[in-house]
Amino acid sequence: MSCTRCLTDASNVKKLAVRLSSLRSVSRFDHAEHKEGWTLALTFAGVENVCQKLSDELLPRLLQKGVRDPEVEETLTQIGDQFHFLLQHIRDPKFYGYLFDEDESGGDSESGGLGWPTDRGDL
Repeated sequence: MSCTRCLTDASNVKKLAVRLSSLRSVSRFDHAEHKEGWTLALTFAGVENVCQKLSDELLPRLLQKGVRDPEVEETLTQIGDQFHFLLQHIRDPKFYGYLFDEDESGGDSESGGLGWPTDRGDL
């Protein structure tokens, strides 16, 4: 089963970047050369690529009959690589920084420890 992708076309990525950039909650992270709307759009395109690779290629390979242990282990390594890409994509946007900015109590310092920011602008 193939995933429906919407960010394979550069014009769709651009449309999304422009749309996201119009939000104060996104543009407040802009500075110098960094445009958060573009970062988010490219992040979503990257996440979409990873999800497609996982669902269309790697997970089905694990379910194939007759796959030998070394092939399964190689596929697990490739899945780990995709997880690494996902983490990179998730960490890139400052908009989602609250997912990683934890204080010593284990919660997000900006959200009072709940893991969600208290000020999301116009969201």
